[in-house]
Formats: sequence, structure tokens, C-alpha cells
Amino acid sequence: RKYEHTIDQAHRRLHRKASKKQMSTKPDTLEFAKYVALFTTYRGGSAVERLEWYRMRWQIELVFKQLKSLVQLGHVPKHDHRGSRPWLHGKLLVALLTQRLICIGRDISSWAPSSRFRQLSRWREFSFALHQVQQAIAPHLYLKHTLFNRNGIARALAENPRARSPQYCQPQRSSAADARLAACARERSSAACISH
Repeated sequence: RKYEHTIDQAHRRLHRKASKKQMSTKPDTLEFAKYVALFTTYRGGSAVERLEWYRMRWQIELVFKQLKSLVQLGHVPKHDHRGSRPWLHGKLLVALLTQRLICIGRDISSWAPSSRFRQLSRWREFSFALHQVQQAIAPHLYLKHTLFNRNGIARALAENPRARSPQYCQPQRSSAADARLAACARERSSAACISH
């Protein structure tokens, strides 16, 4: 049998679901919501032990759900073990570092939930810590780094040579240069243009 506050939550959830579908909740449904039904083929141990094992197994399922959703561990982009194993190890390392950061934060934090605040969401906590670990591993370029390494960055961003000549914006010309070009165009003589 569930705890009373858990039963109340289950009943509210059932009533809300029935209300959305414009139906009424059956009394049997409300009665079944008071209990946890666990079906297993394992015959050893007491019912309390089996429920405890299920709780532990459920915690493992939640960790895998978290890894698949937040760490993007659900789809391995590599198809051979030589490429997928390092990718998987890297993702797991980041997840372990994130979990370690959360543990350290809990140890040094004096914050405790109160009636003014909702309970801390472990999902949001992991998401926030994961973002912090990812930023520590691969931070954005700082301005100082960009300025001092301008030559290396320019080399990395340079294009490979092309068969055709690159097209650049023409620089602004002065009015005197425009007058010379107009005079050259009137004379239609390349020799006169070169001599200026």
C-alpha cells in the first residue's frame, strides 16, 4: 500500500485525466491507485526486499534516461568499435565529472528547501552542472586569446587556393582617381592610362 500523500497525488492525477476526457473515474480505479503492483518471476526474498530491488533498478533506469536525454548518449554516431568506444568513454567521463560537481556543490552548499521554494529538481541540477562542465572543457574563445593568437586563427580560417582568382571589394577611390579613370576611358588608350 502507498503512503497517504502518494495516494492523494495519484487520485488527483486520475481525476485530472478523467476531467480532460470528460469522463468519471471508476471506484475500482481509485482503489487500485492505492497500491503498488509489482510482477516478477523471482521467487526469493520478501515483498519488502523485492520492492527495494525495484526501487534501486528504477534509479538505474533514471540515470540511463538522464544520460540519453541530457548527455546525448542515446545515439552513437560511429558504427565501428574503434570510433564508438572513445566517443562513449568521453561522454561517460563528462557525465561522471558532472555528477562529481553536483556532489561537491551539495557538500559545500547551505541551501535547504523551504516552504517558499519548490523541491530541487535533480534533472535541472544535472543539466546546469553538465553545462558548466562542458564550458570548462570547451570554453568560448576569450578576447585576449583571440587577439594574441590572431596569426594562428587567420591561418586556420584561410581558404585553400582556388583555380579562379578571389573577388574582393573594391576600395573607395578619391575624386581625383575617378577623374583620371574618366579621362582614360575617353581616350580609349591604355598607354595613356598607364603613364598617369
